[in-house]
Amino acid sequence: MKGTNAFVGDKGENMKNRRVAIVLALMALVAFPVKAQDFAVRLNSGDSLFFEITDAQRLQVTVVPPSDDGTDYYKGHQKISGVLVIPATVSHEGQSYTVTAIGERAFSGCTEIRMVSIPPTVTAIGSYAFYGCVGIGDPVVIGEDVTRVGLSAFYGCAQLPAVVFKARRCMFMGGSLATAVFGNCGGLRKVTIGEEVTRIPDYAFCGADGLSNTVVLPESLEYIGEYAFSFCSKMRGEVVIPDGVTTIGECAYNQCHAITSLTLGAAVDTIGSRAFYKCIGLRTV
Repeated sequence: MKGTNAFVGDKGENMKNRRVAIVLALMALVAFPVKAQDFAVRLNSGDSLFFEITDAQRLQVTVVPPSDDGTDYYKGHQKISGVLVIPATVSHEGQSYTVTAIGERAFSGCTEIRMVSIPPTVTAIGSYAFYGCVGIGDPVVIGEDVTRVGLSAFYGCAQLPAVVFKARRCMFMGGSLATAVFGNCGGLRKVTIGEEVTRIPDYAFCGADGLSNTVVLPESLEYIGEYAFSFCSKMRGEVVIPDGVTTIGECAYNQCHAITSLTLGAAVDTIGSRAFYKCIGLRTV
């Protein structure tokens, strides 16, 4: 029995030591958060961009904020301002890396950015990447090979006047009205869709309530996503659905009050529920 009690005592002590080790490990994680970036590059403008190596073999990097401090992602660093030209390639320790993504919150809160140029090498724009960049006053181009634009990526870019959307096969964009990519962008008046775009993702321009010009859809288009233009209450005039479109998603033009005319293309075989709900200005179909 004494031997058994000794065994139980040792086991209890081991469990206690394990719990202490776990607590210490957690404390270490809190005290020393995961590094937000691997290296920085100074631009000709004098600003510094920060990068994380995301694929060492393919030499690919993502633009990231300099800090992972949840209260200030530029804590201890000067925020980017003026004209932001993100390079397609950067050099570090003798290697040339391709910039393939703009990471989550990369420029969040950089209110002094006036213009953004995104290189064609970028395939993903992370959630909140340009959140609250109220100073952006020139059109933003979303490139041909972008397949994902994260939650609220341009939310609150109040002076953004126009977007050129060239992403040919973008599969994700925003995900809800609450996380609309262009939510609270009151200055956004015009959206231009590229000639090779085949799909407008679900929620793509949902809640862009400053959008006043009707969006001209290209002949290449096949799919208009759910809530794609929902709550664009000022978008006016005629909507022409090209002949290549087969699907208009649920609530695609929900509450687009100022639309007056609708022309449906020959190939449309699916119109989701409430696709044109409360389009109260609609007079001809």
